[in-house]
Amino acid sequence: MPRKVVEIQDQLIDEIVIGVAGDGLIEVAADGTGEVKAERITLEAFAPKDPAFIQDLLPQAVNDAISKGKQLHKQKLKKLSGGRSLPGMDKMMDQILGC
Repeated sequence: MPRKVVEIQDQLIDEIVIGVAGDGLIEVAADGTGEVKAERITLEAFAPKDPAFIQDLLPQAVNDAISKGKQLHKQKLKKLSGGRSLPGMDKMMDQILGC
């Protein structure tokens, strides 16, 4: 089982999730482990000419990407059990992944 967990970790590095904020004005790409790889800020995000606008949206997009990465991680770990929900498994994974 530990070898499979390491394989999942390796797979998660190659999988990309996209966090979004402001109806797509800001997007953040992160791998399945939560490491931010890139961001995209549209020109429309600069239209209000208010730096606080972008400063508010950027953390939302990052947090969305991290949350999606955790969910992806959780799904992959659940496959190790053959998709069966073992008693307490969901709660344990939530604690481990911080979901």
